[in-house]
Amino acid sequence: MSEKIEEFVSEISKCISDKTFLKLAFHKPKQGLLKKTNIEVFVDSEGFEKLKISNFSATQDFTEIKTISELSAVINAYSSKYDFIDLYATSYDLFLKKSKKGVVAIIKSKKKHLTPNQVNFGVHNKSKDYFIDASVGYLVDLGICDLNGKVKPSMYHKFRQINRFIEIISHHVVLKSGEPKIVDMGSGKGYLTFALQTYYSDILQQNPKIVGYELREDLVKLCQEITKKHHLSGLHFEASNILEVELSKIDMLIALHACDIATDMAIQKGILSSAQVILLSPCCHKQIRKEIKIKNDITKFGIYEERMAEMITDTIRSLLLNHFGYKTNIIEYISSEHTAKNTMIIAEYNGVSDKDALEKIRKIKAEYGIGKHYLEQLLFN
Repeated sequence: MSEKIEEFVSEISKCISDKTFLKLAFHKPKQGLLKKTNIEVFVDSEGFEKLKISNFSATQDFTEIKTISELSAVINAYSSKYDFIDLYATSYDLFLKKSKKGVVAIIKSKKKHLTPNQVNFGVHNKSKDYFIDASVGYLVDLGICDLNGKVKPSMYHKFRQINRFIEIISHHVVLKSGEPKIVDMGSGKGYLTFALQTYYSDILQQNPKIVGYELREDLVKLCQEITKKHHLSGLHFEASNILEVELSKIDMLIALHACDIATDMAIQKGILSSAQVILLSPCCHKQIRKEIKIKNDITKFGIYEERMAEMITDTIRSLLLNHFGYKTNIIEYISSEHTAKNTMIIAEYNGVSDKDALEKIRKIKAEYGIGKHYLEQLLFN
């Protein structure tokens, strides 16, 4: 057992001993059938504390019961199956993360935001767990919550989208710097930009430098006022076109629901600034749809042609990122009020170029009679 995992087990034991333990959550499986595992403590009929281990796979769920004395062995066994372990306690939360290179890090967080508060949404009368607390002040200014810290029923979709975004960040992104430099291309009203500041500053206790770039000056002014009102250090907004933004080296670039070729502009900026991580949730794949010349039994239907354009566009984007040394993954995100698209491209720089990527792109373009992809023009012209 590694030193970091021993330290993590010690913290779990301490929480169980002083009755502050809430739950363990294992996620990001390395391989195999398991999707996630949760561990809780319960008292059996004879008054003994036991570990309840709930395993979830794609096809079935099953439960194991272990004694507290077996805790160390259990953690060691499951830590070999998962990259991330989250410890939830009453006063703080602890996150164990393993990088692709095998580096293990433990991150401690404040409880205020990370323990998800109980939010009542009226009609459904259900309580849900969220990363970003509904009582966070700027959510009122953004119109998501009322003055009592309750999410407005009409804004629940936006509140859920924000928290899904932070959930993805927490599961998939590990930035090496304690003072990460992050840019949001097309930040809009700043929903996700503010959430990033909360996550890295309040939850991870880091000192982020975050800039939101947005073309609409009225939205930039609003975000600047909210930032000043709530004393959100390290957060800044600028009125600028994506193509005009000049960036030095950054840690992460995000572009969420940037329309059509605006996503390509953001990717180019991320690559040129040597961003460690690039997160994209593309929409409005108009450019490639107009380029498709060869029709088949799929693309002859308009709705399928639109979906095909979406898949082709983002596949070529992913391959271009692969060419420039990024490992990519495409996952389900959540749609916004502006678009029904619900995918996210996660690109992490590893310095390994896919030498066949450009040939793969050539074949895709030839198959559908596509003459150009806008990102190719930005990167190679």
